[in-house]
Amino acid sequence: MDAYLLGLILGSILQPSTIVALLLAIFLKKKRRPLILIIIFIICLGQWILIGGGNLGFGSFAIPLIASFILVYIISFFKNDKNISENKDKENIKKNKKDRMPWIISYPIYLFLIVIAIYMITLLPDVYHNEIKPLIKGYSTIDLSRNLQFNGEDIDEDIMMYIHHFNDLNLDNKSIVWVDSTILNDYFYKCIDDEKNFDISCLANNDQPYLIDDKCSWTFFGHTLVANYKNYYLVNIEEKACGTMTARFNSFYLINYDGKNLKIDNVIPSGRYPQRQIRFYKIEDSSFKFVTEACYHGADTCRGNRAEWLEFKFL
Repeated sequence: MDAYLLGLILGSILQPSTIVALLLAIFLKKKRRPLILIIIFIICLGQWILIGGGNLGFGSFAIPLIASFILVYIISFFKNDKNISENKDKENIKKNKKDRMPWIISYPIYLFLIVIAIYMITLLPDVYHNEIKPLIKGYSTIDLSRNLQFNGEDIDEDIMMYIHHFNDLNLDNKSIVWVDSTILNDYFYKCIDDEKNFDISCLANNDQPYLIDDKCSWTFFGHTLVANYKNYYLVNIEEKACGTMTARFNSFYLINYDGKNLKIDNVIPSGRYPQRQIRFYKIEDSSFKFVTEACYHGADTCRGNRAEWLEFKFL
């Protein structure tokens, strides 16, 4: 089992339902186990719906449910009901005590479970901020399969790469400084005007290579259309550094596009402000609001990470 799959399973197990299962199993009597299982089932179903379980798959419901059920049965196995009648004689009481697990074994087990519960409880603020709060506030989960289109087809990623690199060269300039690039093919400069308007038809209908030096072109992982309102588009572009570094970074673009001419109205570039991928978005009358992932690509742990809440105004 690879580390990524193990992380997915552990992440599914360490859910609020597991904490509730632990507390109910400890503090309620053994005979209440059927009630506990019903409560756990409802909680698992609720949290699965809240985190968008339909997009995550059935496993995100089944794994925490099974883990919680197993936890309840393990704890109840070591518990004995204290519903002993006062009329029972001392012999039955002694027998009941003999059936109990010795305290030298049971106490460390309970202590271990409590430590796990405390550990999981500390994750709840992050889960709320990163996963639940955006949904409560009306944000939607992005569709990673969407792209900008030209003539009814997805825009070639090489064109988006060219636009991205060209914009990065002129990031600090209100108008274009026409410089010789060691990467970009200046043949396509004729497709761009002084106000950073890109003629997509001109860029698309050429046999010229977009890059002069394409040794690092593999570091561009494409774009995702996050949301659109009229001619305004929120776009996420993903890339990595050219070299052995495995982490990926994301740039966020506010684009004005009429199907032929593309203009960049605003951008948060990865090179100046390292970003995680957009996960949630919300369209309002005058802006795109969006929330990033909590985890950086390739990070060993996401513990303590908080998603960023950002906004592009387009009117």
